[in-house]
Amino acid sequence: MTAVTTKRGQLTCWVRCLLGAATLAWAANSSALELRSGYQVISEAESKTLPWTTGGIVPGNKPGWYYSTNMVPFLGYGQVGTVLVSAAPLATGECVNMFPMASYDGYRGYEIAAGILVIPFGTMTGKMVLTAGTMNPSTNGGTFTPNANPGLNVTSSASWDKFGTGSGDLSTRSDCFGVGTTYTVANAVVEMNTDGGTQAVIGYGVYVKPGTAKMPTKTVYLQAARGYRWNATPSTFDVRTFALTWSGMDCTLSTDASIPFGDITPADVGTPGGISVASTLDMNCSNPSGNAIPVSYSVVPKTQAGDHYSVPLMSETQNGTVNGDVRGFLGATASADAGCVDKGSSMPMDGTKTSLRTVTTGTSWSDPLVWVLCPSAAAAPGPAKATVTLDLNW
Repeated sequence: MTAVTTKRGQLTCWVRCLLGAATLAWAANSSALELRSGYQVISEAESKTLPWTTGGIVPGNKPGWYYSTNMVPFLGYGQVGTVLVSAAPLATGECVNMFPMASYDGYRGYEIAAGILVIPFGTMTGKMVLTAGTMNPSTNGGTFTPNANPGLNVTSSASWDKFGTGSGDLSTRSDCFGVGTTYTVANAVVEMNTDGGTQAVIGYGVYVKPGTAKMPTKTVYLQAARGYRWNATPSTFDVRTFALTWSGMDCTLSTDASIPFGDITPADVGTPGGISVASTLDMNCSNPSGNAIPVSYSVVPKTQAGDHYSVPLMSETQNGTVNGDVRGFLGATASADAGCVDKGSSMPMDGTKTSLRTVTTGTSWSDPLVWVLCPSAAAAPGPAKATVTLDLNW
């Protein structure tokens, strides 16, 4: 311990009520995913390459290219890529046969039922290479002749946040998510094998408007594709299939957002039981479905990870110095168990989901919650902090 006699320690607990991160199977899930009120991620962003194909029709003297007399709108619609949500698998990347687009409460996405939006988020980027000219005849096997009009060699990119707000080279269509490319020449050929295709890092969230009527189980298909209309090969798609249901289940929690441990002195090091601060975890759940739905919690470190049952309290003045470990104890035996060793009421601090209750109707409860700081003899003087997120899962 240093000669400085006081240290300050604090645990900041960011409280959220989220379903939690889940990347589900590519095939349809055997059981429905129960949605919750508000926003949740149902599939984390995944990196994919969405390749071009040679297309169904190409000029005979330009293999691997596709000719069109109406290039401008198709490029603007989303030739680089589209992200679609539909009730059935789609054969192409064209913006048809999708759920309608809707916006409310600051969120924009595909409306799978009144009050429920599926919202793609992430980034798509791809290059477009075009040569202006005409083909005669403009059918299979014609001869393409370039002209003096400007061609194109450009990379287009668009991003969408978890509210569904887009930025960058957005599609000119308002009914779907896509990457648009600006071009001014109608007659041209577009290369169908440009640098391997489009790079996409796309995930999906769901927003349920509070008070929304319940939705029976519904299967939705989430698809990202390279190309608009012409790229019709199913293997070019990143397809994720989910069975979703909304029973009206909703839970909220209340607990202290900041836990001050106060000034720590050398005499506190090795104190049996550490330095404890009592709190409570107050829960309120509604479940109009009447189905038995288990509710669990998980604690995720936001500063530096520790072990299964603790997170390090990090010095704010000396990078990398651990001033102690913070533990949490939850439930009826929390006060008796609280200390610097693992007990039955110890809270996992590494994201492990831990059961709270099974909810079948509206119910509220309050559980004792005790946070404990176990100071380190090698602590640095000055303030120290640990930050965690406490998530609800159901």
